[in-house]
Amino acid sequence: MDRLKAKQIEDAMDTVSTQVVSGEKRFAAPQAFLGSQWHIVIADGYIYWVQNPEILDDFGNQRLLIENGQLIIETFQGQWTRI
Repeated sequence: MDRLKAKQIEDAMDTVSTQVVSGEKRFAAPQAFLGSQWHIVIADGYIYWVQNPEILDDFGNQRLLIENGQLIIETFQGQWTRI
C-alpha cells in the first residue's frame, strides 16, 4: 500500500506519532498562531503577542527579540518601548 503525504489532503494533521522535520523552512509571510484571547505572530525576527494578528503595532501588544544574545521584551505604547 502506498503512503499518502499529508499535504495531499486538506486539513490533515497527524497529532499522534512522533515526527521530525529536517532542513530549513522559510515563510514568505508572517506566521500566526491563533488563540482564544491572544495570538502569536512570528514576523521580521520578532515573536509578537497580539489581540489582532492583522495589527502588530497596536496598543498593549508585546514582542520578543534577541539582541546581542539577550532576550528583549517590548510593549507598544504609541511606539515600541522596552520593558
